[in-house]
Amino acid sequence: EGGFLRRLREGEGTWMGHVLEHVAIELQQLAGANVTFGKTRGTGDEGVYHVVYSYEEERVGLAAGQLAFNLIQQLLPEDLRTQKLDADQRFDFSEELDDLIAFAQRRQFGPSTASLVKAAEARDIPWLRLNDYSLVQFGHGKHQQRVQATITSQTRHIAVEISSDKEETHKILADLGLPVPRQELVRSPKRAISIAERMGYPVVIKPYNGNHGRGVSLNLRNDAQIEEAMERALQHARTAVIETMIDGFDHRMLVINGELAAVAKRVPG
Repeated sequence: EGGFLRRLREGEGTWMGHVLEHVAIELQQLAGANVTFGKTRGTGDEGVYHVVYSYEEERVGLAAGQLAFNLIQQLLPEDLRTQKLDADQRFDFSEELDDLIAFAQRRQFGPSTASLVKAAEARDIPWLRLNDYSLVQFGHGKHQQRVQATITSQTRHIAVEISSDKEETHKILADLGLPVPRQELVRSPKRAISIAERMGYPVVIKPYNGNHGRGVSLNLRNDAQIEEAMERALQHARTAVIETMIDGFDHRMLVINGELAAVAKRVPG
């Protein structure tokens, strides 16, 4: 990087492909990626280059490359630009960068999948993202294993079915003697208000079969808040769950072969 900056500052100059390489890497870093590698080579034709740079997520890397190209185009004198904007178009770099960062955040793995990928990299196990969500392949050929979030081919189907059912999970934990909040299923704000008054405020409302905290409302203390929470929850499911509110912290724990592998503290907002 020092040599790159020196060539720019001292008039020695460098290839535009080299500039694009560094800008694409820097944009990814601004979006939260830990990437540093890049190489640029000439093709023998003036102004045509082979540019290679690393990425953590392919589509984010491609988007960073496109934004780097667009930015460089706008910084060049108009007679040197190979791509010109129409009269009704404008280029707002701050807005484009915000869009790239938001896109990168949407493409990030969840904490559980990210911890599995990190562990694979530490063991030099190759991995490949197979879709836009959390389906990941570890290894190749007959040794490959596929993981969807934290579900693998070794995960028992019945365990997944039970843990995806909030009512059944609540019942099993209660039967085992574990402390659980009072819970009931509701389908209307009127019914939710009636149950909340019987349970006692504050309460929690969440979609019956939701996940990742979507549609969850905490610390509800009056009828108006319950009506808003029900509207939010029923956007994600036909039935909602109302529970007594228990203060504390929310942690997501990843257990592999009976051993705790990773813990993520979930913070609202």
